[in-house]
Amino acid sequence: MRPADFDDDTVLVPRAPGTERGTGAPAEFDEDTVTRPAVAPVSTAVPVPSPLPLPPVVPVPRSATRVPRGGIDDSRAPIAAYRWSLNDGPARSLDRPVLVGRAPRLPRVVDDVVPVLETVTSPGKLVSSTHVRLERQGASVVVTDLRSTNGTLVTSPGAVRVALGPGDSIVAVPGTLIDIGDENVIEILPMERVRPSDPPLERLFP
Repeated sequence: MRPADFDDDTVLVPRAPGTERGTGAPAEFDEDTVTRPAVAPVSTAVPVPSPLPLPPVVPVPRSATRVPRGGIDDSRAPIAAYRWSLNDGPARSLDRPVLVGRAPRLPRVVDDVVPVLETVTSPGKLVSSTHVRLERQGASVVVTDLRSTNGTLVTSPGAVRVALGPGDSIVAVPGTLIDIGDENVIEILPMERVRPSDPPLERLFP
C-alpha cells in the first residue's frame, strides 16, 4: 500500500515482518488504522453581547386622568383644605368650590355649599364668563372646564400639558398650573390645617 493511500489524519501502526494477514509476505504496515478525532477549529473572534431590548413605550391614555363616575370617595377626607392662588396672588383656602371666569355666575341648581365667584380680567375675551371650576373632592382637587370657548390648559408637576375640552375634568395635585387664557393662571397649593387644633398634616393620611 502506497503512502499516498493514507490521509493526514491516519496513524499507521508498524507490524513485525511476516505477520501480514492472509499472506506470508512481510507487511510494512498494519491494515488496521486508528483515526484521530476531528478537532473543531477554535474561533479567535471575541463575542459581542447583544444589546438589551428597550422597554416598550406605553402611552398614557387621557382617560387615566379623568375623574371616575360618581366622583371621588370622600369618606377618608382629611381635616384640612387645599389652597389656590390666582396670578401669583395671595393663597386662599379651597374649602368651598370656586368658579373662575370673566363674569362668573352661580348655576341654576346650587348644592348645600355655595361656590365662590372669582372674576378675572380678559382684554382679549379669551376667558369665558364662567370658565372653570375648582373643587375639593375627598383628598383630591378636581378641575372642571365649564364648557368654555377656548378650553383650559392644565400642567401638572413632571407631566405634559393637558388641554381640557368643554366639560372635561382632571385631578390636580399641588403645584398644578391652570391656564384659562389672557395670562390668567391658577395654581393649586399644598394643604393647610383649617383650625389650630387640627392634627399635623403628616397624620392626616394613615
